[in-house]
Amino acid sequence: MARSLERLRQAVEQSQDDYVQKLDQQWLATVPDQYRGHSVKEIVGGTNNSGDEIEAGWGGSLNNDDIDKLADYLEEPTKFLILRGTAGTGKSTIAATIGRKLIHDHQFSAVFVNSVSLITDFSFREDHKNPVKHFAEFDLLVIDDLGAVNEGLTPYQQKALWNLIESRWSARGKYTIITTNMAIQDNNEGLGLSTWIGESGWDRIASDLTRVNMSGVSFRI
Repeated sequence: MARSLERLRQAVEQSQDDYVQKLDQQWLATVPDQYRGHSVKEIVGGTNNSGDEIEAGWGGSLNNDDIDKLADYLEEPTKFLILRGTAGTGKSTIAATIGRKLIHDHQFSAVFVNSVSLITDFSFREDHKNPVKHFAEFDLLVIDDLGAVNEGLTPYQQKALWNLIESRWSARGKYTIITTNMAIQDNNEGLGLSTWIGESGWDRIASDLTRVNMSGVSFRI
C-alpha cells in the first residue's frame, strides 16, 4: 500500500513538473532574449551603505519601498502592477523575471507582448482571431512599453484596449503587468498614461494597482 501511494505521489509530481515546463516554454516563446535568464535576487542586487537604496544590477535603482511592493506582488499579486521609469532602467527585465517566477511558484499561464504589437493587433490581426479574447485568457499578461509611441489611439483601438482591461479586471485570478516610460498624469511633455488609456480603463486599473518607479542610468548605454 505504501509503495503504491509513493508511486502515485511521484506520478503527480512528474505531471506537475511537466505542466510547469510546458507553461515555461510557452512563456519563453513570447519573451525577447535580452530579458531572459535573471532571478529576482539578481535584479534587486545589494544595498548601499545607507541602506536607503537598493541598487539594481543594470544601473537603475529602487528604493526600499519599491522592493517591498515587488515582494508583496510576488506573494499576493494585485490585479495590476505598473513598472514605470526612464528607458533602459530594467522595467522589461523585471517584468519577465516576475512572470517566470509566478509560473514556477504558482503555475500561472503567462504571455509577454510588446504594446505596439498589441495595439496593431487590434486592427490588423492576420489570423482573424480576436486579440482581446486571446490575451484575456492568460493568468498573467505582461504589456511591455505601453504608450511607447505616445500617439493617440483610434476610437477602435481605444475601445479594444478598454475591453482587454475590463476583461482582466473583472475576471478572478487574472493579473496584468504594464511597463511604461510615460508619466501617469499629463505634463508638459505630453499625455499621461491615465489620459492615454482613457478615464474608464484607468479607473479599473487604479482600483487594484501596485506602482513601482524605476530610475537610474540606462544599462543599454
